[in-house]
Amino acid sequence: MVFDRTTFHTVYGHDLLRGLRETVPAPYLLVIMRELWGISRGQLEGEDLAHLHFVESLDLEHLNRLVVELPKASSVIGIGGGKAMDTAKFIASRRNLPLFQMPTIMSVDAVFGHRSAVRVGGYVHYMGWAVPEVVYVDYDIIRKAPPYLNRAGVGDVFSIHTALYDWKLATEQGKAGIWPWDEELASESRKVLQMVRDQTREIYEVSEKGITTLAEALRYTGAIYHNSGWNPRSVEGSEHHFFYALEYVPGRHSSTARPYASEYSSRRCCKPSRKLHAHS
Repeated sequence: MVFDRTTFHTVYGHDLLRGLRETVPAPYLLVIMRELWGISRGQLEGEDLAHLHFVESLDLEHLNRLVVELPKASSVIGIGGGKAMDTAKFIASRRNLPLFQMPTIMSVDAVFGHRSAVRVGGYVHYMGWAVPEVVYVDYDIIRKAPPYLNRAGVGDVFSIHTALYDWKLATEQGKAGIWPWDEELASESRKVLQMVRDQTREIYEVSEKGITTLAEALRYTGAIYHNSGWNPRSVEGSEHHFFYALEYVPGRHSSTARPYASEYSSRRCCKPSRKLHAHS
């Protein structure tokens, strides 16, 4: 049986910020990285802005304090990379507010995840539930990020190759647990992987077609975990384990190795509780 796994209404175009102010319920909370404030300054300021929050931390205690202390609002807008997306999701989830997201980079699938990556005692836990009303992908804004960081998004898609190999092997050896091999799900993931392979030149050039292709692929990898019954097997395998371990052993987050990543997309940490157990 083939299921409709579509989620995360996504809109592509130019000058998409202009319509946000007339679209989102006011007053709104704007969640954004300080380094990216120039992107929306002048377009989302004014009496409709309940509060401007510059993202500082994904620590659970800090986020819980924000939920209590931030002023009342009718909606939440998240602009930025993984940290901004996850912070906006957390606030919207806890306050039960409509959420509007605008990623500024295509390096990870954070904007297309249902839950927020929250740090508790140095480890990542996935919490809450927030599906944005719309995800706006503005080509011009995406291109403002360093090209190599946009290209890095293929990593969250190419992991499908290793994941499917590992999943089939685990099934053959009787170690797949509650998620034995599912050919239909595997076939869906292969199609997404091939779609990206077919457009690697466009993705490298960060063209409109490349951005759209990568975003649609990340839309799949970010949502399929939930949409297949919290089953990570079709998109995560030993390659994720390797990097989880690589970050865990020296106790350093991935952002320490990428000086620009914290501005746009840093969200990964060691030993995430969302999926790691699924491969043990």
